[in-house]
Amino acid sequence: MFSFSLVQFAIIQISFAFSPGLIITLIVRKTLIQDKKSGLKVAIGAAVGCLIITLISAYVISFIVDKVPLILEYITYVGSSYIIYKAIYIFKNSGLTIDIENADTPFWEGFRVNCLNPKMILLFLTVLPLFLNSNENIFLGMVYLGLATTAINLIADITWCFATSLLREKVTINNQLVDKSVGLILLFLGMGILINQILI
Repeated sequence: MFSFSLVQFAIIQISFAFSPGLIITLIVRKTLIQDKKSGLKVAIGAAVGCLIITLISAYVISFIVDKVPLILEYITYVGSSYIIYKAIYIFKNSGLTIDIENADTPFWEGFRVNCLNPKMILLFLTVLPLFLNSNENIFLGMVYLGLATTAINLIADITWCFATSLLREKVTINNQLVDKSVGLILLFLGMGILINQILI
């Protein structure tokens, strides 16, 4: 089914999922200000939003590949470049505080933030196709990868929620060590995928 190993996929997704961003910041904030239940509602809302993005991106990518089969090769360059960009961005912005407006209930906040997050959409449209094989069913492949991504993100979000609940005020949302470790992993994998594609 996949042109790259599932280990690479898992490492990349886990790195993205556990790196502090909009959803994690929202979860930590809700857990600190309200309670663990509110943080979990944000996580569930984000997961539902992720499922919506999964279906939309699966349709978009399968449609494009059906019209232009060679597009997967070019998406590989875009996807690997995005991973490298994300790594550099994480390094550059390590330790910065992320601001989010709170207006809706926790569930709908998580849902809205994830559905309208351009970085999440870009992740699905450029990174997930890296692990597809044009000879297989593209739509189902994207759905499988999207479900795996949703599961990994949900686990990461719940982990942050419980960690925040346990540590309360002592938790650091944008831990520099976490940021730099994630950035290094993404940079290494992104460069590896890009170099591999150039050499093929």
